[in-house]
Amino acid sequence: MAAARPALQHRPRTRLGPGTLSLTITEFTTLLHTLVAQYIRATKARHLVLANGHGGNRGVLSALVYELRHAHEINVCLLHPLALAHLPAGTGRRSTSAATRPRLCSTSSLSASTSTNSPPPAPGRRRDPLAGHRPGVSWPWTSNDPRIAAAGVIGNDPRTATPALGAHLLDMAVAAAVPALEALTERKSPRS
Repeated sequence: MAAARPALQHRPRTRLGPGTLSLTITEFTTLLHTLVAQYIRATKARHLVLANGHGGNRGVLSALVYELRHAHEINVCLLHPLALAHLPAGTGRRSTSAATRPRLCSTSSLSASTSTNSPPPAPGRRRDPLAGHRPGVSWPWTSNDPRIAAAGVIGNDPRTATPALGAHLLDMAVAAAVPALEALTERKSPRS
């Protein structure tokens, strides 16, 4: 297995910062199909790991791994490293950014007086205020929706983030991913 960079993201619902690329679902999936086809051609790889770093990509990628497996006759694993580390939005995500990309990690746009704590979800339920906390219903959302975010931040206050916490959370995510990676490499190629 080998790592492919740069990271791609499909983020149509968020306010985009300078230098951020935003792709439609069609553009995103077409680009991934093209990259996978070229990567397999160039490396003869039969196993592929997609590492998802943004919760908004989860639904698209969960469906896409089936297409990639059949279209390219490879084994595919979709990892959500931040979820593997039980990483909360806000402090946790900002900490991982501070650990991996300190130059790009800034909370200067958040004023000290701005409350960034999002309203909590109902006990035992995932936050989905547009669905009335009913499982099995999804609605499009944005990070500027005051029902789920404060000051554009979903989760706890990102100003408390530290690079040390980020490094610890990333170590947890890698350790949690090992069993999935081992299982992937033990699978026979769909072509076999």
